Amino acid sequence: MPLPVKHIHPKAVGGSNRVSNLALACGPCSSKKGAHDVKAFLSKDLVRLAKILAQVKRLLKDAGVVNATGCALVGALKAAGMPIKVASGRRTKFNRTQLGIPKTYALGAVCVGEVSAVTGRRQSTLKIKCFGRCNYQRTQLKKYGSPRVFLMRTKRVNGFGT
Repeated sequence: MPLPVKHIHPKAVGGSNRVSNLALACGPCSSKKGAHDVKAFLSKDLVRLAKILAQVKRLLKDAGVVNATGCALVGALKAAGMPIKVASGRRTKFNRTQLGIPKTYALGAVCVGEVSAVTGRRQSTLKIKCFGRCNYQRTQLKKYGSPRVFLMRTKRVNGFGT
C-alpha cells in the first residue's frame, strides 16, 4: 500500500508543494495530522520530529547537488562551443498541455524547449519489446509440468538468428 504524501507546513495555512515541504506518512498518522503543522503535531515526540526535519534538509542538499551538476554540465558544453539551449520542466509541461500531448517519456521529449515545428500528436507511440530466451532451460513445460517445447542449443538456424 503506498504511503500518502503530507505537507510538513500545511497548504491550508500557506504551505507549498515544494519537495522541501513534503514528507511520507503512514495512513493513521496522515489522518491524525490533518491540517496541523508537523511541529505542533509532533510536539510530544521530539525525536521523530528531529528525524523528519533532518530528512528535509538532506533532500534539499541532494537537490542542490543535482542542480549544481546540471549547471556545471551546461557551462562546460557552452565553453566547448556546443550549441545548447536549456528549458525548465514548467516549459515542457506548458508545451505538452498546449499541444494536447499525453505525458509519456517518448512524447515528453518532443515538448522540451521551443516547439514551433510540433503541430500536435497524430499517432500513438510505437512500443517495441524484445524477447530473448535469456535462460539456460532447454525445455519449456506445460501447466502441469510435462514437456511442451525442447529448445535448440544454438540461436542460429541457417545463418538466421532467433
